[in-house]
Amino acid sequence: MAETPSKLVLSAIGLFSLSLALRFFGEIAWFVAAVDAGGDPAFLGGRVSVPIAYYAFQVFLLFRIYRLRNWARITLAIVVLLNCLTAFILLSSPIATVFGSPIAAAVPVLLEVVAVLLLFSSSGFSQAKTYAT
Repeated sequence: MAETPSKLVLSAIGLFSLSLALRFFGEIAWFVAAVDAGGDPAFLGGRVSVPIAYYAFQVFLLFRIYRLRNWARITLAIVVLLNCLTAFILLSSPIATVFGSPIAAAVPVLLEVVAVLLLFSSSGFSQAKTYAT
């Protein structure tokens, strides 16, 4: 017997995927702009590789959530809390404009919060459909 995720879980995965895409393309755009401004590509590549690895970990969690693994859902909630804390610190910083638009930083976090709320809704994981394989 295999389980398929409910529509709420699929919606949460879609919202979180959109958030990751926004963050990923933001990192790539930052890298290209920094190189064009005369930054050292080796240093900037190292600065960009850490967030990219972090996003890859989040994609791994999304695949595990699709397979309805509860530990992945809890771990993703912790990741979203860290992302919220980072966004709050960034947005409350007096040099926030150096890092780009505050709205561009807030939109992915809002998408992630809605995704986690969908995952932890009462019917998110409990309505998984079981079918014979």
